[in-house]
Amino acid sequence: MVLLKKSMRELLMSSDEFKKIQNVIRKLTAKERRVLEYMIKNISVGEIIAVRELRSLYGIEDPEIVLAKLIELGLVERGLACFNLSPIVKKAIKERKIRL
Repeated sequence: MVLLKKSMRELLMSSDEFKKIQNVIRKLTAKERRVLEYMIKNISVGEIIAVRELRSLYGIEDPEIVLAKLIELGLVERGLACFNLSPIVKKAIKERKIRL
């Protein structure tokens, strides 16, 4: 039973992690916020599709630069020819700790 409680605690996001993500998100520009919203809706998307959709549907002129910034901030990860929402952001969303 102690192991179960410990693993449940590990699954829950610490308040420090939450505060760090929340502070990073607060400092995002409008373009960065829109791209993050796109990534939250899609979770994982191919590079070509992401760039095309962000340009045509979201009006982001330079999606590659914005995605690179979100990767640098740890909110998005780059996979093999795709972009993925980072696990820590997924966890925060699942625990309903992030609001855009």
